[in-house]
Amino acid sequence: MLTERDKLRAERENSQMTEELKVCMKEVEQLTEQLQSCEKDWQTKLTAETNKWQARLVEHQQDVETERDKMAEAIAGWAEELQTLRKQHQESEMKATELQAKYQAAKKTARRYKQWADGKEQHVKQEWERIAVAFQNALEVLHAKAKAALMSTEGDSVVATQLEQQIQELRDKLVQYTPS
Repeated sequence: MLTERDKLRAERENSQMTEELKVCMKEVEQLTEQLQSCEKDWQTKLTAETNKWQARLVEHQQDVETERDKMAEAIAGWAEELQTLRKQHQESEMKATELQAKYQAAKKTARRYKQWADGKEQHVKQEWERIAVAFQNALEVLHAKAKAALMSTEGDSVVATQLEQQIQELRDKLVQYTPS
């Protein structure tokens, strides 16, 4: 009897355990379903978040590429502008050098002309003085001849008058050409 009781008890315990095991298995199945549902929700959210971040990454990469292209254009423009400025600077320096050379040549020519003009003026003054002295001497000779003619012959007043006129004309010319 003991064994039968033990058997019954064992069967009851076994059946109780089987019931508990079934309940546990149901709970495990429910938890597994909940876990799978949560995992599915999490996977959906994760995929959506990943897609969102990938889209933002692509957008940022495009922005970076656009900025890179703009910077490349700007740098190319600056390089071209720098090249143009260098060329203009070089042309300006060449023009300045050319103008400096022309200025020096003009200055040299002006200096030579001034020296020539000063020499010419000095020469003209010397010639004028020489001519004036010669003219004065000729005038004095004529004057002396006129006086001699007047004294020697009173009748030659016509000759004396002509000589006086020549003397006066020569004096007028001398006064007219005398530098002021």
